[in-house]
Amino acid sequence: MRVGLLIPSFLTGKGGAEKVAAEVSGIIDQNGGTASILCNSRKDAAPSYELPSGVDIRPLNLREDDDLLRERGRYDVVVGFGMAGFFRRIAEISDLVAAPFVIQECTNPSRMVSTLYVMQQDGCSTLEDAFWLRQGIFSRAAAVRFTVPDYAQTITPAIKPFSYSFFNSLKHEPASTQTSPQKKIIAVGAMKNRNKNGMSAVEAFARFADADPEWQLHLYGSNNFYEELTRFKAENPKISITDHGIVSDPDKIYADASLLVIPSFEEGLPNVVIEAFSYGVPCVGYSDCPGVNYLISEGETGCLADRSTAGSLAIALMRASKPDFRAQMSLKAAAFAEKHLRHPDFVENWLYLLGNAVAGRNNGGVAQAPLRCSCVAPFGPLIRSQLGWD
Repeated sequence: MRVGLLIPSFLTGKGGAEKVAAEVSGIIDQNGGTASILCNSRKDAAPSYELPSGVDIRPLNLREDDDLLRERGRYDVVVGFGMAGFFRRIAEISDLVAAPFVIQECTNPSRMVSTLYVMQQDGCSTLEDAFWLRQGIFSRAAAVRFTVPDYAQTITPAIKPFSYSFFNSLKHEPASTQTSPQKKIIAVGAMKNRNKNGMSAVEAFARFADADPEWQLHLYGSNNFYEELTRFKAENPKISITDHGIVSDPDKIYADASLLVIPSFEEGLPNVVIEAFSYGVPCVGYSDCPGVNYLISEGETGCLADRSTAGSLAIALMRASKPDFRAQMSLKAAAFAEKHLRHPDFVENWLYLLGNAVAGRNNGGVAQAPLRCSCVAPFGPLIRSQLGWD
């Protein structure tokens, strides 16, 4: 099987989409296929995630038809990572390279539709234009992959036979499950951009730690709010906040953590929560954040705060930090990971999906094998209802 993975930002991005693309390329390579990553070229740029030696990176201009026509006939299927600014183009590239396409949506459905509309992308002048563009692109795909089972409820019935819903997983095997966590709260990737909303986690932690200064907040990942954080630390010298920057070894991030705080406004599927659960680390986030509220079960695997209530995130941290309660949630987070986030299942699901896509959208080819992942979240409203059309 010859697979091309379409992800424009692979040489510059450090997010979940790039990470999944790297993992999928490794799955293909390790199972006898050939994988190529088609991305936009950037001078002196290097990928953030390690690739097997057999995976080929092909820097191109993904907006230039001529570049892509030279790729024609090289692939049995292409996998496009759909995101803001790169959605309809996936179907166009499929035509140019003469290969069927699989699309993975890299955010939650509501955000995908609203982004297409707000940015007036691909001719979308209304929300309804964006809604139907999304459905139309999916209808042309050989397979559609969602990262959260609920997201499959936002597509028309005709698309469901070739849609696949399964979580990501942690490829790295944790050194051990937790036994004696420190008074350490972590935030991973929270300082990346405004949507990640990292400073609200810093402020909530300061309120929480004011009553117990032994607690520490450790920040991991790129920090685009260095000046704001520096000022805040100067104004709150008794609060322990450490900014580690990018750390690649998950053991160093999660192994001795008590809690992870994720204050995002919106997520697709937050890999940091998956990683935390794999280490038995309960998580604290906001109840209105898609992706977060699908993974975190209130009082079971973490705590959810009401964004509309002042100080609610600090209160949620306080609740989650109670030793006995935290220990119970830690066991349930680890159990969730063991049941739903196993890496072998992630591998099998991708192989099923790709095999069926190459065979022909499950029509006249092999039958779709059952996914090794169950839906654990209650079904949410259809996206039409979310956008106020029903």
